[in-house]
Amino acid sequence: MTNFLGKFFRKGKRVNRKIEDFLKNLSINRVDSLKELPEIDIEKPFNAYITLAILLREKGEFHKCIKLLENLLKESLDEDDEKLVMLNLAITYRVAGFMDRAEAILKGSIEKFPAEGYFYYELAKVNQLYGNWEDAVKNLEIAQGLNGGFQEELFYTKLFFINWLIDDKQIDKAFIVVKTLNDIFLVPFFYYTLARIYFAIGDDERAMKNVEIGIRLSEKHADSFLKLLKTYRDFNLEEIEALVKRVGLVYSLSVEYARLLEAEGREEEALKLINKVAEKFPLKAEVKELQLRLMWNLGKRKQVVDVILSSLERLKKERKRYVCESCGYKTDSFEWCCPKCKTWESLKLDIE
Repeated sequence: MTNFLGKFFRKGKRVNRKIEDFLKNLSINRVDSLKELPEIDIEKPFNAYITLAILLREKGEFHKCIKLLENLLKESLDEDDEKLVMLNLAITYRVAGFMDRAEAILKGSIEKFPAEGYFYYELAKVNQLYGNWEDAVKNLEIAQGLNGGFQEELFYTKLFFINWLIDDKQIDKAFIVVKTLNDIFLVPFFYYTLARIYFAIGDDERAMKNVEIGIRLSEKHADSFLKLLKTYRDFNLEEIEALVKRVGLVYSLSVEYARLLEAEGREEEALKLINKVAEKFPLKAEVKELQLRLMWNLGKRKQVVDVILSSLERLKKERKRYVCESCGYKTDSFEWCCPKCKTWESLKLDIE
C-alpha cells in the first residue's frame, strides 16, 4: 500500500488541514461513523484508498468500489479503519442492489462492534427497503441510543410503520406506536398519520382537526389530505365548504369545491370560485377546463373563445406534476420522501 500512496504524496510531508476537511466532508451515506477521522498520515495509505472508494461509489462504479473495499478488509486494519471499511462496503452493496450482502455484512459488523450505532442505522435502511418497518424502528432506536441523533429518521420511520399498521388493520398496535413518538416534528405527514388513525377508529372530529392543521401547515400537501377525506368520509358539499372557509383558497380543495357546486347546479357560484382559483393558478389545465365548461353552460360564449385562444394549446400539454424543492426531481405521483434525494416532504405540486 505504501508504494501506492507514494504516487500521490511526498514521503514525510504532512497533509494540510484542507485535505483533512475534504475527507471529513465526504461523509456521504453515513461515512462519518467515527467521532472524527484520524489525522491523515502519509505513511498510512488507508485514507487515500477509502476516499477513492467513496468517489468510485458516487460515480456509480460499484464493482470497482466493492472490489477495493473487499481488498481493504483483507489487510491488517485497526478497529476504527475496519469499521469504516465495513460500513462503506455495506452502503455500497445496498446502493448497488445487493441487499442480501448488505444485510449480511451489517449483521456481522453488529456482532463484532455492537456499540457502533451507524451499523444499526444502515441495517434500518435495508429494513425499510424490504418494507420491514418494525425492524427498521427497532434498529433506529438502538442507533439513536448508541450514537445520538437520528431523531428525524426515527420519527418518519415510525410514521411509515403506523400507516402500514393501519393498512393492515392493526389499529391498537398503531396507537401503541403513536405513544412512543417522544420527539415530535410538526410536519404534514405527522398530522396526516394522526388523521388516518382517528378516521380508522371513527373519531371523525379529531381526524378533521388534524386534516385542517396539516393543510394549514402546508398547502402543497392538500391533495394528499383530500384523498384521505375521500377515502374515509362521504365527502359532501357542506363539509368542503366549511373546510375551505377555514383554510382559505387552497388549490386542491377549491377545485373539488367548485366541482361539487357544479354538480349541485350552483354553476354561477362555481364559476365565481373557479375564476378566483384561475387568478392564483392561471396555467393549470384542470382549472381552465372547469372554467371553460362553466362559462359555456352559463352562455358566456365570447369569454370561452377568449380563454380558448389564449390558453388551449398550452393546456393540452399540461400534466399534474410533483417537483422536489431540493433536487428538482419530477414525478406524476406524490411521495412523502423524494425518491431521488431522499429529502422528507420536499415534493411540491407544480401548480405555478
